[in-house]
Amino acid sequence: MGRRKHAKSKVDDQFRGSGNTVFHMDGVDVTLKRMPYVDGWVCRGGVHGDTKYNRRKEKRDLARRLEEG
Repeated sequence: MGRRKHAKSKVDDQFRGSGNTVFHMDGVDVTLKRMPYVDGWVCRGGVHGDTKYNRRKEKRDLARRLEEG
């Protein structure tokens, strides 16, 4: 019987150290490593609207409130 070649998974490669280095990761580190990276500061607009202070929007709201009385 010949040897079977197993497909390497990307997860195994990212946990392997350089060379013959062996290291230990606890469960929290493994979970965080597998989660996708999300940068919260990139999100400046979208479905939820503008996330920063918008002077034009505030002036428009003030003008509308002054017109209503």
